[in-house]
Amino acid sequence: MPNKKLNVGSTGVTMTANTASVLTTLMEWLVPKGLGAVIPGRFKLLLKLLSDSTTELPDVAEIYFGFKIPTDARRVQPIGSMILYEPFASLTTAQQQDKDFEASVIVDLGHEILPLREDETLVIQVYSTVAANVTYCEFYIPYAERTPEELVKELLWRRSWWSR
Repeated sequence: MPNKKLNVGSTGVTMTANTASVLTTLMEWLVPKGLGAVIPGRFKLLLKLLSDSTTELPDVAEIYFGFKIPTDARRVQPIGSMILYEPFASLTTAQQQDKDFEASVIVDLGHEILPLREDETLVIQVYSTVAANVTYCEFYIPYAERTPEELVKELLWRRSWWSR
């Protein structure tokens, strides 16, 4: 079960201004040494992306999740499908946390879980005709912290359970 929330101010998070009309990395989170992390395969994402003029990014802005491994740190390996920004643009952050709107902000990564080992990096990329200003970005992603040993045990248990 997730017991923490990753956000702009979390340790290891780097925000980079995206470039308009270019798929650009907006956020990277480097999993700290000595830890692992498990992100649920389906989770409620809280997300706000604003431009320099503090207006919402266009509804058709595309959001992508991916990860990088230390041995291939330049290549982002995609996870899940592209997400349109539209539901996040049309809902306030308070509404995004409301049960009545939950279905609109659920992200499905296409896997049961996304396990990340130490030194692996979670990446959020954005493609939009308008650049996001990182000063006005807000997001919360649930995750559970694991020691490397706990992460290995959890992955082995899940593999054995699914192979039945």
